[in-house]
Amino acid sequence: MRQHAATSVPAIGYLTEVVQRVLADGRISDEERTWVQKAVETVLPTTARQEAAVRRREAVAEEREQEREEDRLARPIKHFDVMVAGAFFDNRQVAIGGLNEGTKITLAREDKNPFSPNAILFLRPDGRQIGYMPESEAVNLAHLIDSGARHGAEVKKILEGSRGLIPVVWGELYAANSPEGQPSPRVAFAQMPQPAAPSVPARPAQATPPLVPRSAKLGSRIVLGILITLAVVALVVVLSALGLI
Repeated sequence: MRQHAATSVPAIGYLTEVVQRVLADGRISDEERTWVQKAVETVLPTTARQEAAVRRREAVAEEREQEREEDRLARPIKHFDVMVAGAFFDNRQVAIGGLNEGTKITLAREDKNPFSPNAILFLRPDGRQIGYMPESEAVNLAHLIDSGARHGAEVKKILEGSRGLIPVVWGELYAANSPEGQPSPRVAFAQMPQPAAPSVPARPAQATPPLVPRSAKLGSRIVLGILITLAVVALVVVLSALGLI
């Protein structure tokens, strides 16, 4: 337009003014871009103006559809907020002890887990395990992860139980083609040792009472019977002497 600014075509001056206003703040908004497009359309011949208007409307509709799709992909498809299962196994308390609120957590699908086909591990940023997604939630999420769903998760808080620390993890799953989150790795199942049972202190040995021969027990009973009989006889004699019987 600068090359033809000196010409007598009215449209040159009009378009130059529009462009200068749009560029005055050094940036072009969507509204300003539409304003320029409409300004150009007004100086075109009738047929070209109509074609340009149609293309502009199509472009606007396409952009809006793209924005809606991007918004849809950015929205999570599932939420979870769970207490970590299995936190007391496989020395996981050591790994849990290094967690903080907000620590990022990775969800990993565990292949060939003999206890659950839905096993989902929680991993620290360094790859160490802190436990599993509870089965009640894993059954609803495993197939989504297997289909490529992405995820974002972090430690919400850490509870102190009677046996140790229990992390609470919250997060979201996103569509496989979403720009949000990260993919879930797959890990092989490894048998984890069970926690050692608490040791029970042995009871102190009790002294065994000496054995008493059966004959001695029988003799004691006979003597006791004789003494009782003599006591009864003596009581009768005394009562007779007093004239009471």
